[in-house]
Amino acid sequence: MKVKSVKNIQKQKGLFIGNNAAYGYIAKDKKLIIDEPAAKIVRHIFEMADNGMRYFDIAQTLNKESIPSRIDYLKGTSGVHFWNKAQISQIVHNKIYIGTYTCNKNYTIAPRVRKFADESE
Repeated sequence: MKVKSVKNIQKQKGLFIGNNAAYGYIAKDKKLIIDEPAAKIVRHIFEMADNGMRYFDIAQTLNKESIPSRIDYLKGTSGVHFWNKAQISQIVHNKIYIGTYTCNKNYTIAPRVRKFADESE
């Protein structure tokens, strides 16, 4: 069976087929499980965004509070990598946090031709 076929079957079953789980989740046995310590940080980010803070200001606040960035959290280090507005933007705009897991957003139908799939796929 081809890799693409296996991935499609896993996708139809609702399994996680990505390489890295979103911040606040752990991929275990092809399922996403909430990582509570990281999820607490994600909730804090959303609270600040809901209060109208800019992404840059959220990043600065997290850095001042010495909250480890995603990379530091995963590696178990502290203060090596810092939050930035791009990371905050990725978290706030990631649909996984509202319960929608999207994969295969684009695909190739022929060499050098790239199509974008509907998000419903």
